[in-house]
Amino acid sequence: MAQTITTKAVKRIITKGLTGWEAGKLILQDLIDTYYRRESCLTDADIVAIRNIPMEGADVRDFNMFMALSRGFHVGNMLGEWTCADACLQITYFDRLLQSVDKRRTVELFESFGPHVVTRKQYEDIVTAQRKKKLKFEYDLSYVIEERFYAIAPREAREEIDELCLDIESIEDFVSAIPEKYKDFCKQANNEIQRLYTSGKFLVIFHNEDEKKAKPLLAKWKTGSLSEQDTMKLIDMLYVTGQQLYDCAELPEWKGFVDEYQQHWFDDDESFRQVYAFWRIVRKTGLINKATSRIEKSPVNGLHEARSYYLV
Repeated sequence: MAQTITTKAVKRIITKGLTGWEAGKLILQDLIDTYYRRESCLTDADIVAIRNIPMEGADVRDFNMFMALSRGFHVGNMLGEWTCADACLQITYFDRLLQSVDKRRTVELFESFGPHVVTRKQYEDIVTAQRKKKLKFEYDLSYVIEERFYAIAPREAREEIDELCLDIESIEDFVSAIPEKYKDFCKQANNEIQRLYTSGKFLVIFHNEDEKKAKPLLAKWKTGSLSEQDTMKLIDMLYVTGQQLYDCAELPEWKGFVDEYQQHWFDDDESFRQVYAFWRIVRKTGLINKATSRIEKSPVNGLHEARSYYLV
């Protein structure tokens, strides 16, 4: 009986209308109730009705935040269940290994879960291979604008936007997520990228299926006569190669990005999923351990050869 009353109450609330915060919170609560096997007061039709409620401005941001939280909650629970099951198997596996191995083998076993130790030459080859991919890759122009914004805006801007937990899939999503106090930096970033394109500092690319839409919009964008809404549509259709971004002196943020190794960039290549450390031969009277910033005195005056791995 209590369930029927709750369901009717929810339907009355939906009929009256919900803010983005209220609608998102209701869906998140329903997901949590389902996970804990409590009876849900929302039907599939109710959820569809809530998602179709017209929203704009802050309501859209609030609703998207709760949807991101809902996805994170769902994924987190699945990972938690898998991790617990895997941990039980791993504990059994470790127990069997440790019963039969000597101390050296035990150390090697646990080292395998830390940074991958490679030679400096091997590490440089990995960095070079990833760098080549970054230079050939075609980046969304919306992502280029986003990175320009973060390069010129105060550091806390990125933290505040990240805290919103939004799924940013378009330039419109990104602009909507920016707090009002940083809006001018967003306009500046957009204007700078437009200026660099119109002055010929880089060329843009679009897919064949977007050609009919992109070409007339590009012509207007060059002359500054494109509306804000059409500008956002155009930006989401355009791409720029990493090589052009790297060569553009007005975009220094791309130098560091391209030249430095980033774990999990291009995850299709297993070598880019790792944290690395490399061995280095040191011939000095003292050994400097870069990983711990500690100086160890050589036991013998004169030539000393030792190996120490450097975290990278």
